[in-house]
Amino acid sequence: MLPQLYISKLRSRRHLTFESLAARYLLTADTVPLVDLSDQPEQCSLQSQPKVSSPIAPEGEGATDPDLLAFALALANSGTTLYGADWATFSTAQRMIFEDGYSALPYVDVTNADHSPNSIAISKGITSVPAWEMPNGELIVGSLTLEEISNLTGVPIPYGSFPWVANMPDSVVELGAPLHVPIDAYDPNGQPLTIEVFSSDPTVIDAQLLFGNRSLRLDVAGYGPLVFQLFEDRAPRPAERVIQLTQSGFYDGVKFHRIIDDFVLQGGDPTGTGTGGSSLGPFDDQFHVDLQHNRSGVLSFAKSTDDTNNSQFFVSEIALPYLDFNHAVFGQLVEGEPIREAISSVLTNGLDRPIFDVLIQHAEVFSDQENGLMMLRAVGDVGENATITVRVTDPDGNTVTSSFQATVGLEISNGTPFLNDIPDVHSDFNSPAIITLSAQDAEGDAPYFSVSKLGTIDYQISIDSSTGEVELVPPPNFSGILQFTAIVTQLSPMTTSSKTDTQLVTVYVHGGWHNGDNPLDVDGDGFIAPSDVLRIINRINATGAHYLPGSSDVVAQVPYVDVNDDLFITPADALQIINFLNSSASGESEGEDEVIPIGNQEGGFVDASQHFSTSYDLSLFDWLWGLDALTEQRRKSR
Repeated sequence: MLPQLYISKLRSRRHLTFESLAARYLLTADTVPLVDLSDQPEQCSLQSQPKVSSPIAPEGEGATDPDLLAFALALANSGTTLYGADWATFSTAQRMIFEDGYSALPYVDVTNADHSPNSIAISKGITSVPAWEMPNGELIVGSLTLEEISNLTGVPIPYGSFPWVANMPDSVVELGAPLHVPIDAYDPNGQPLTIEVFSSDPTVIDAQLLFGNRSLRLDVAGYGPLVFQLFEDRAPRPAERVIQLTQSGFYDGVKFHRIIDDFVLQGGDPTGTGTGGSSLGPFDDQFHVDLQHNRSGVLSFAKSTDDTNNSQFFVSEIALPYLDFNHAVFGQLVEGEPIREAISSVLTNGLDRPIFDVLIQHAEVFSDQENGLMMLRAVGDVGENATITVRVTDPDGNTVTSSFQATVGLEISNGTPFLNDIPDVHSDFNSPAIITLSAQDAEGDAPYFSVSKLGTIDYQISIDSSTGEVELVPPPNFSGILQFTAIVTQLSPMTTSSKTDTQLVTVYVHGGWHNGDNPLDVDGDGFIAPSDVLRIINRINATGAHYLPGSSDVVAQVPYVDVNDDLFITPADALQIINFLNSSASGESEGEDEVIPIGNQEGGFVDASQHFSTSYDLSLFDWLWGLDALTEQRRKSR
C-alpha cells in the first residue's frame, strides 16, 4: 500500500481548434537573416493543402476527446518525421497544435545557429519549414491540421479517457540541497486531475507536492512558452516584484539579452544592454535555505551587488551551486524544457548577445491547474535510496502512476550564510542602540558577524562576532540618522564564490521630545492633532507673537506632516514646515534653503534662548529639545 498522499492539484479543461495552418518559412543558404523571419513577410509564403476530412468526436458532457499525446507517439512509431526550426513561429505553431504531446513528436530542427539550412535540410532537399516526411518517404511542405496529418500518414487520431504523466528520470538528491522536480500530467478529456506524490521511505527521501503558488508564463517569440511555478511562499519579495512588473506589461517585448549555453538565459532589461531596470528601483535580497541553483530551469534574480535587484532575471542551464544565497531564487521551470534548450543554442556575439533577437512576446501571471512541482529532501545516509511515485487520477477514477528512484547524495558545495532581514532601528535620545543580527546557513555552519561604519558622523559601534549583538552609541546630544553595513560570513569558508552577505542598517536617533509609543504625538498628550505640529511652528513664528501650548490663538491650521516620509515627525519635518510657512512676518517664504541643518555645533546644541527673547525660547519644553539644534547663523538670520 502506498504511503499517505500530500495534496491534490487540478487540471483545467482545454478546447482544441482544428483550423488550417498552411504556412511555412523559406530557408536560404546564401544569406544570414538579420531578424526572425516572422518579421519578414517577403520571406514567407502560404501553401494551401487539400482539406481532408476526418471524423472528430463531438464536445460535450461525457464526450471523448482526441488523445494528442498518444497521437504524437503513434506518429513517431509510424516513421513520420516533422522537420522545422526551433526559432520559427509557423514551425513552432505546428508543433503546438499537439499541446502537451508536442515534446513527444518525431521532430528534427533543420537549421544551424545562423538560421541557415543544416546538413539534414540539404540532404533532404528541405527549403522551407515546417515539412512533414510521411512513412512512405513523401515530403509535404507547409502546416497541416490534425485531420490532414492523420489522413496523409494513415495514423488514426486516438481517443481516450485515461490520464497520463510524464516519466521522470532517476535523481540524486544532495544532503542540504532539496531538489524540485516538475510533474507534467495530461488528460485527453481536459478534466481536472488529482496529483499525489509518495516516498517509499520518507526517512531516506521526503517528497512533498507544492501548492498555493501562482505561475509565470513567458511566451518567447518563435520558440514557444516557458512556464515557471513561482515560490511566493518562500521568496515573496522577488516573486512579488516579478508579478507586479508582469501585470503592468513591463516584460512584453523585452529581450533575453544575454545567453550562454550551459550557463544562463538572462533577460528583464528593457534597454537590452544588461544595465537597465524598472522605475520601481532596487529591492533587498531574499533567500531561503530550500531554494538553490541545483538544476536546470531555476528562475533567479540578476544583480550587480547585494540588494540591487530590480527587474533582471536569469534561467539556469545547469546546476550553479556557487550562486546559492548570492542570487535570489524565486521560481522553477515546470513546462518548456525543450524550448529552454533551443533558446540556449542561439548564435551570440563576443558579449554573449544573441545575433537574432529572442523576445518575450508576452508575459502572464496565472494559476496553473495543469502542471505540478514536488520537492525532494534527502534525510537519510549517502547512498540510500527510495522509490518516488506520482499518481494521477481523473474524476472518473481512472489512474496512472509513474515511479523513479531517488538516491541520497553527498553535498558537493557549501553555501554562503545569509542575514535575516534587519528592520530599521529607532533609538532614544542619548541612549545606545542594541541590534541583534541573525543569519541562516543551509549546512548549519556557525556564522561570523561583523560591521562596517558608514557616513562621516563619529559614532561608536561594537559587535559580538559570535552572537551578532551590535551596540551603537551615538554622539552626545545627537539626533538624526546613522547607518552601518552588517556582514555575515563563514568561519571556515569552502567552495563559494561570494563568501559574505551584507545588509544596510539604518538607525534613527530621536530627539528628547520623541514619543516612542506614538511617534506622531509630539507633545505626549496621548492624541495626534494639528496642534502637535502647530506648537512647533508657533514657538518660532516670525510675527513675534508668543503662542503657548493649548492656546486657542493659533495661526492657520497646518496638519501634522511627515515631510520626509520616514514615518516620524522629527526636527527635519518641523523645520521644513517652518521654513516654508513662517520665514517672515507675513508668513511667506524668503527663498531660504529647503532643509535647515540639524545637529550639534562644536560638541553641543545651540540654545535658541541665546539669540532670541524668551518668547522664542524653544527649550522651554522638553519635547522640543531637538529644535534647538539650529546652527547659530541660521538662528541669527531670523
